[in-house]
Amino acid sequence: PHSPRLNAGALWVLDSGRGDLVRVDPQSGKREKVAFCPGFARGLSFWRGYALVATSLPRDGAFKGLELENNIKARDGEPRCGAYIIDTRNGDILHWIRFEGAVRELFDAAWIPGVRAPMCVGLGNPEMRTLITFDGEASGSKAEIAAS
Repeated sequence: PHSPRLNAGALWVLDSGRGDLVRVDPQSGKREKVAFCPGFARGLSFWRGYALVATSLPRDGAFKGLELENNIKARDGEPRCGAYIIDTRNGDILHWIRFEGAVRELFDAAWIPGVRAPMCVGLGNPEMRTLITFDGEASGSKAEIAAS
C-alpha cells in the first residue's frame, strides 16, 4: 500500500501494484476496491467527497511482476502518468489529466482549495524568479524579493 490517509472514518490506501484506490474499514480491516487507475499510484489526497490520485508510468517500460500490468491489459488500456478525480461514494472517475513528454512519474497529489487557475512554471524558466513571492516580515517585502 502507498499513501495511507485517514478520511471520513476510514483508512484509504493506494494498492500501487494493482492500480486500485482502496478503502479499509478500521474496525474489521475489510478492504474495498473503490476505483482503478491505469498507472503506478503514488499520491492521494481528499477534498470534500473526492479523492485525487496521481499515477506514474513504469520506469522500465513494463510493470514486471505486478498485477497492475494484467489489470491494464484486461481493460484494453495503457499505462498513464496522470491525475484522477474520483467520487469516493461510488468510485466514478469524474475527471482526469494525462501528462506526456518528459513527465513520467508523479510522487504525490494535493488539492489547492480556492484556486481557480493554477499554473506550473518549470524550474529552468526565467519566470520562476518573479512568480514566487513570500508573505511576511521575516523574508522581506514582496517587492524586494521579486526585484532581487
